[in-house]
Amino acid sequence: MIPFGEYAPDRPDFNNSGGATIAKNVLPAPDKSYRSLSSQSAVSGALGARCQGAFAAQQADGEVALFAGDVSKLYKFDTSDASFGDVSNGTYSVVTDENWEFAQFGTTVIAVTGGENPQAWTLGSSSAFTDLGGSPPTARHVAIVRDFVVLGNTAGGTNQVRWSAIGDESSWSTSATTQADQQDIKGPGGWVQRIIGGEYGTIFLEHEIHRMTYVGSPLVFRFDLLEKTRGTPYPGSVAALGRDVFYISDDGFYVWNGTSSTPIGTDRIDKTFFADLNDGHARARISSAIDPIEKVVMWVYPSMTSSGNPDKAIIFNYSLNQWSHAEFDSEILVRMMSPGYTMETLDNVSGNLDTLAHSLDSRIFTGGELLLQTFDTDHKLASFTGTALDAVIETGEFQPLPGRRSMINRVRPIVDGSSQTTTIQMAPRNVGSDSLSFETAVSTNTTGDCPVRVNGRYHRVRCNISDGFDFAQGVDVTWKARGRR
Repeated sequence: MIPFGEYAPDRPDFNNSGGATIAKNVLPAPDKSYRSLSSQSAVSGALGARCQGAFAAQQADGEVALFAGDVSKLYKFDTSDASFGDVSNGTYSVVTDENWEFAQFGTTVIAVTGGENPQAWTLGSSSAFTDLGGSPPTARHVAIVRDFVVLGNTAGGTNQVRWSAIGDESSWSTSATTQADQQDIKGPGGWVQRIIGGEYGTIFLEHEIHRMTYVGSPLVFRFDLLEKTRGTPYPGSVAALGRDVFYISDDGFYVWNGTSSTPIGTDRIDKTFFADLNDGHARARISSAIDPIEKVVMWVYPSMTSSGNPDKAIIFNYSLNQWSHAEFDSEILVRMMSPGYTMETLDNVSGNLDTLAHSLDSRIFTGGELLLQTFDTDHKLASFTGTALDAVIETGEFQPLPGRRSMINRVRPIVDGSSQTTTIQMAPRNVGSDSLSFETAVSTNTTGDCPVRVNGRYHRVRCNISDGFDFAQGVDVTWKARGRR
């Protein structure tokens, strides 16, 4: 068998350790194989405009509240009619290249975006957002570090971090008693791009990574520069999983473990990604989220063929240390929680249980389950539970007979799945300078074989798979030696 191998398009075409040159619309699977990726399926009504941020909050009793924001409004999801209702505090004017960020502090949901007062919602009682108490500065970023609300990239400075009084999100006046204070991060690090909260704060700047550690009065927080050589120009690329934080730097994909960064895309996908990235839209439109069920972190981004919205995705399985990619249109990628439905409110999703896009025990309906979701280009919340996307997987270039030309006369795709349909295309070459040209697709016959007749020194096989599949591992090929020339 010629295995597909891991997706590593940055490696040479020939003899690249079995690396697949294309692994589109699939998820990485064990033993360097792949599984099908489902399309987006809308589960809500539409926002009024492009989604520029979303968040899931959960009360102590388990009830889930979903929020979203666009250029002029903040919304809350209503399970009674599957709509996002306007819960704005007046009308906002969010810049096109800004996003909303959210954080939950106890029963308070806080929303921030550049140029607007931080907004607050009290779970269980609010009917509309209000200005966060204490007159905090406007800010682009928000996180919860220990018992403090922390704002970053504020009206006081793009390199400024400011925090509330301990245990009080509505007290912001600097005080040794309440411990509210601020810190300007001096040096060449650039703008604060993202803050990851928890027991300590991890602050991503454009060119550095700092840690803020609680030490109590009078300093309150100690700031340590831990990463001097890289940060991120893309705020939405930062996705946290426990102490591990995945992000895109100027030179590639990394994971931060709390003390140092480890490259995860070097010699695999970094060069291919940056060559395809539409950097004119990337700083605002790249977004990321983690799916703990599939054990993947996904980034959506605008490619060179995009007019603004993300149209492609890069997918990394952190358990298998393998990559894949996908093509679908979206506005933003989010990690949400299912709000939960009753049998009555399911009528707002579908009037006929037999026509539901998902089973009744799906995480979409049960409530409180973490979900990797998008807002699609119709401004609707969507899950990856639609029909399977058409997949394309391509082997690296191989030479069946070292030093010899060969004729391949049969290819058998090793693809599991009762409903899938697979065709193959061959691309033979005699020298590395020959242009790559794939021949007409050939369908499998009743025995699962694709009869072909292709001559060349080097060969590549492309599998086109539709209707979903369980595992795609590689191809079996048979060949005959051809004469030397």
